[in-house]
Amino acid sequence: MSDSLKTPTAIQEKVLAKIDEGRLVKRCQDLVRIRSIVEEDAAEVEVAAYIEKFFRDLGLEVNVSDLPEIPGIAKGPHPQVVVRLKGKGKGPILLTGGHMDTEPVVTPELWKHDPFSGDIEDGKIIGLGTVNMKQSIASFMEAFQAIVEAGIELEGDLLFMACSQEDAGMIGSKYAIQNWDKVGLGPLPDMFFDGDQSNNQIWSTSLGYSFYKLKTYGKCSHTSSQYTRHPSYDGFRQVNALKKMIKIINEIHDVKKNFEYERGTFMGDPQITLGKMETTYPGEGTRISLGVDSATLYFDVRFPPGMDQDTCLRDIQRIIYNLRIEDPDLQATVEPLPTPLGIRIDKPVPHTPNMPLLKALKLTHKQIFGEDLVVDHETNGTSIDRVVDWCRYAGSDITAWSLGGIPSLNYGAGIVPVMPDEYVAIDDLVKHCKASTLAIIEVLKVKDWAGSARPSVM
Repeated sequence: MSDSLKTPTAIQEKVLAKIDEGRLVKRCQDLVRIRSIVEEDAAEVEVAAYIEKFFRDLGLEVNVSDLPEIPGIAKGPHPQVVVRLKGKGKGPILLTGGHMDTEPVVTPELWKHDPFSGDIEDGKIIGLGTVNMKQSIASFMEAFQAIVEAGIELEGDLLFMACSQEDAGMIGSKYAIQNWDKVGLGPLPDMFFDGDQSNNQIWSTSLGYSFYKLKTYGKCSHTSSQYTRHPSYDGFRQVNALKKMIKIINEIHDVKKNFEYERGTFMGDPQITLGKMETTYPGEGTRISLGVDSATLYFDVRFPPGMDQDTCLRDIQRIIYNLRIEDPDLQATVEPLPTPLGIRIDKPVPHTPNMPLLKALKLTHKQIFGEDLVVDHETNGTSIDRVVDWCRYAGSDITAWSLGGIPSLNYGAGIVPVMPDEYVAIDDLVKHCKASTLAIIEVLKVKDWAGSARPSVM
């Protein structure tokens, strides 16, 4: 693409005139008012029904299907909505959308507003999911409506997908990639345009990640048995599994010493997050002084380039081996936890600098916001205040689609999810919708744009 949009100005003005700010704001409020917390049974049912009705009323092709029962997630149904605005078949296929589920209400006592109110205050829509990510669901819905009402004919197909259970591990998007033929809306898309929060910056990369279970083994005995060499205690000295666990944790957190990966990349160093810890005591009435018989730790590792689930496992096993040389009583096992649907997401998501959607958004963002678009990888992570700098440690549906071979990016309004009085600024939401709509018609080549060759996505 050149340094200016190829979509004729008259068409740009025509579609922008159909974007209704009041309608967009109300739609975002409507979605926020529908509870869809990921851990709750059938979390997305009402949101999916709302979205399905909207697109059917718009006269578009709609497919609704449910996720199967999947161990480890809340009971269903968990519907997924896929929509197609059919083009002339001479352009790329662009998928827009995101997830319907939200995180839970964190620290509810600090909320000044009902999390499901959709209240408006100081130019902001307030409520759970206004950032993660009902704001962009509303924005993309408005984009579809504006394109349809403006009578814009597209060369390529424009798709929309509302996924379930993203916050549970991108379940819906991973299932969609595996079972796209069941959707019945044509071939897989060439690009995925997600709207997870990025402060209207481009989030196109992220670390891979995996979850692990580490278990240490001990022997309960009175604490005094650790401090005598008397032969009567042979075979009965206390070995505290929790103390052994602490030794391993200290080594795991020294990532530069103990893990092999590419140094100096934008994606940074591995990130270790300790989760749940479980300890066991044999028998009944065990006193604290007898120690811990076993300790089990569940933890999360985020992988930069040069590292994946298997290399990380080997590095942790090597940590255990080296510790045992100095401490023969240290006994431990480690294993990766199984992933839902059996799809690993342990490969970092690479950026796609020549992606037509990225090129289009640079132009449309500059036109609507009056400033250059911030792109995560373009300054090699040298800034300390950009929203997208932390996104490389986060996860979104772009991880699943990218690892499925489909170039993807996030561009969404809002900054920080999972916080009291979560909000999206109305001005940012409206500008997101306008910039996104223009980028969509630029990539999908409106009828008046000469040339219909399918663009390269790489």
